[in-house]
Amino acid sequence: MEPNGRGGRLIHMIGNLTVDPSALHSLSADYRGHSTELAAHAADLTAIARQFNVFGPVGEAFAAALAQATHQQAQLAYRLSAHLDTGAATATAIADDFIDADQSVGGRIGTWW
Repeated sequence: MEPNGRGGRLIHMIGNLTVDPSALHSLSADYRGHSTELAAHAADLTAIARQFNVFGPVGEAFAAALAQATHQQAQLAYRLSAHLDTGAATATAIADDFIDADQSVGGRIGTWW
């Protein structure tokens, strides 16, 4: 086992499993950034959907269809944002668990010598 910490070296758990906790933390930060952007876009779409009444009675059917489509896209963006938040939390937890496991096992092996 290699000593490891946040931003440290790779953790070689077994022959075919190598974990880069700093890469997982970076992935988590990227997911959170994308989630924030999507939530902002969803809020913009929601606000836009309320402004389609400017077409008057002539464009009422078009405005209603456009508002419905915009609302649906906003809901999809909100859901994707929530999934990215979940992915970010999972990536952070996995990285932290690998670091903890590496330190725990390393500590136990060290006491045997």
